[in-house]
Amino acid sequence: KLKGGPHFLINPFGLRFDEVTASSLLKVDIDANIVDSGTNVGPLFKQGFVVHSSVHAVRKDCHIVWHNHHFDTTACAITKFGLLPISQEAIALLRQDVKYHPFEGSATDLNERERIAKSLGPTSKVLILLNHGPVTAGETVEEAFFYMYLVTLASTWQARALAAVGGDLSKMNIPDDELLKAASERLKFEDLGKDSSATYNEAEAAWNGIARLMESKFGAENIYC
Repeated sequence: KLKGGPHFLINPFGLRFDEVTASSLLKVDIDANIVDSGTNVGPLFKQGFVVHSSVHAVRKDCHIVWHNHHFDTTACAITKFGLLPISQEAIALLRQDVKYHPFEGSATDLNERERIAKSLGPTSKVLILLNHGPVTAGETVEEAFFYMYLVTLASTWQARALAAVGGDLSKMNIPDDELLKAASERLKFEDLGKDSSATYNEAEAAWNGIARLMESKFGAENIYC
């Protein structure tokens, strides 16, 4: 989300994600008007616009919206029991009050935006679009990315665990409410070094780490151009 809008940036249709650069992003408004076409390499993808604008239009506290169709996150979104609290990553997400939105087919109906926003609610930053995939939001790119990182890892562990037990939940270790509460408390970061007052931002550390990886793989000059 950009100042002077409401405007936000979104990748154009037709580019692979590894082909998207800073200058190829489209600057659009909430009504789907293209304010700046960047390098003019592709049009606005309606489905992507519907999902992202549904959050940007109503959540003034969220400047970044992340959405993916990762194999495991989509598989998790297809199951009736959704995201299970069976891993550290999934338990960490419980603190965000994960919400769900019913499947309506391809996200091409602009009217669905209001329903998506209602499903997300005024405070949650993690929404699972059933039979589709997850949406995460944040005040910063680091925060939104970190929630998506957790959703993706949690979904991978869940998909593999379900495969290992043939989909039989009775064969899985699912923590009870008391254990979940205790496990959630343990997730609070504590510096074990000499300086007990040191602070640590998990989201920033995760984002900076993946940024370094992408810069190493693709070259910073091919990303921020």
